[in-house]
Amino acid sequence: RSADLFHFMGAQSTPLAVQQALSGTYDKVLGSTRVINENGVPGGAVSSVAINVSVGRLTSYSFSGTDGQGRSFSGCAFACSVGSVSLPDFAKNGVVLGPGSSLDGGPAIGRAQGVAVGPTGHGIISSFDLKNAGRQAVTGSFVVKR
Repeated sequence: RSADLFHFMGAQSTPLAVQQALSGTYDKVLGSTRVINENGVPGGAVSSVAINVSVGRLTSYSFSGTDGQGRSFSGCAFACSVGSVSLPDFAKNGVVLGPGSSLDGGPAIGRAQGVAVGPTGHGIISSFDLKNAGRQAVTGSFVVKR
């Protein structure tokens, strides 16, 4: 069965001048949605996140967790390859996850998008989608702080 999903993220925005100066590692998960699988079934959770920002640029993004079927998954951007993107571009266009992302049943690819939140940029809200060749998929969102 096909599931149509929508994630809504909202919080006080971080001023652009603050975003352009942000640096640090966001790795303390404050909360997450229940992960939704390809059948639209919620369950599991995001277990770890590491988002690195250097002078207003997202330089690495990785996370892992399980879905409601107990399958493990992970995703990464820039940790798997060289690159970076500005925080405003991360909010507007997102980043590609993989290669190197995995889901039970084989490698997966996907997208992640997020935004720095709070007046001083102490948090990031992000959503993700991963899918493998076997049509296994997960989607979810989380909030993380430094």
